[in-house]
Amino acid sequence: MATVGQPPSLSHDPQPAWDVALLFPYQGAWDESDYLSLNTNHRVELSDGNLEVLPVPKTSHELIVRFLFELLRTFVTARTLGTVFFAGILFRIRPRTIREPAPRRRSWTNVA
Repeated sequence: MATVGQPPSLSHDPQPAWDVALLFPYQGAWDESDYLSLNTNHRVELSDGNLEVLPVPKTSHELIVRFLFELLRTFVTARTLGTVFFAGILFRIRPRTIREPAPRRRSWTNVA
């Protein structure tokens, strides 16, 4: 990771903490090891070398997720097809793309 100088401030508006931000790769340059080394409790995913900070889910979203989970779990359990996970497992979709964040990143499931 190469660092560069602080970008010029174009206004007196609040600015990011550039000294800290420059310790990390630029958007598009993140790899899986960079992503997995993050120590955060924010919902962050890796998508084609870019970090995506996700919003906190709304109640309606969580109710829909719970409904779909129960539906899928019932189907899979009745047919002894495997295990359905609710959340917390990282999925490596393809190189440099990992979805479903967890507070502590340690490993992922490769679905590609």
